[in-house]
Amino acid sequence: MMSLLKKVREKTVRTRIWMEYTRAELLVKGEGERVDSKTGLELNAQQMREKEIEQRMEALSVITRALGDARSLGDPEVIYEGCLLIWNLSLPFMNQGLKDKVFKGFNAASEELKQMAGTDYDLRVKLHLELSKLELACGSLHSALENVKHGMDLAAFQDRKPC
Repeated sequence: MMSLLKKVREKTVRTRIWMEYTRAELLVKGEGERVDSKTGLELNAQQMREKEIEQRMEALSVITRALGDARSLGDPEVIYEGCLLIWNLSLPFMNQGLKDKVFKGFNAASEELKQMAGTDYDLRVKLHLELSKLELACGSLHSALENVKHGMDLAAFQDRKPC
């Protein structure tokens, strides 16, 4: 599918960003090779897991780069979709003790949502609270407190908002 899309000659910035988002999703959804390219042997469960983590990290990297392009485009829909993809692709890392792998993506997503004054306060609060946990684990108490403060401010604002 991606090979067909790459053949399109006139691509707008928006189209290229959506293509990158799609490529990232295909990296995660697509089945990885079950055979080691060097040895020709079938991968065991641990090797498959490592490959899956590697593919997911590559997908997060692709989306984070595309999110930077989306910022220059200034399209809130494209930015928001990128932030959602970062959150959704990062969720498996939250349960497996690999939270440090998602810091860059979470930081980019929270900044983009802040810049565009995104109204998905639930997502913004979750990003800030997860960032604060990561900052705290790294020993950066000041940054962790700032993220908690931002998250609590957003949660309080959301509670005050009329239905």
